[in-house]
Amino acid sequence: MIGGAIALELAQTGLRVGLFDRAEPGREASWASAGILSPAPENPGAIPMVPLGKASLSLYPEFVASVEEISGQRVGFRPKGTIGALFSADAVRDLSTVIALHHGLGLKAEPLRPEDARELEPALSPEVEAAALRPDEASVDNRLLTQGVLAAAQRSGAEIFAGQEVIEELAPRFTLRARCHKF
Repeated sequence: MIGGAIALELAQTGLRVGLFDRAEPGREASWASAGILSPAPENPGAIPMVPLGKASLSLYPEFVASVEEISGQRVGFRPKGTIGALFSADAVRDLSTVIALHHGLGLKAEPLRPEDARELEPALSPEVEAAALRPDEASVDNRLLTQGVLAAAQRSGAEIFAGQEVIEELAPRFTLRARCHKF
């Protein structure tokens, strides 16, 4: 998806862009992503990235609108918050820690009773012990977004070369050799 997004941005500036993928574009990490758009850190080492995550999330609606307009496709963007579900025996205590961490980082989070979480998300396991609502977060259908980004890149002039592996890096003279019949 990131390659497609870069190709889209470059093509919109008028550059000639080729996106090469040894497989089908968007079918690896982008295809397997959970689609959660959250600035919250997943581990202590990611805490310094929270301001960047917040700034990025604030730009997402504009990015999605642009992709949908150019591609003519909906990408499943849901800016209605996310639910963090906890399943451990210490879930209630862990929930307090999660909420305190979020508040300390300037992020919104509020506790949800398990039954309220399941009402908001019926597919949530009945084994959830505690949950946090993070109302400022969002989610996206990563597969639809990836398809939309690739379609928008193509409509903006980027060429996509599926099944075409780049076999040599750019040389100082800016040439590219690839297993490809054109470009």
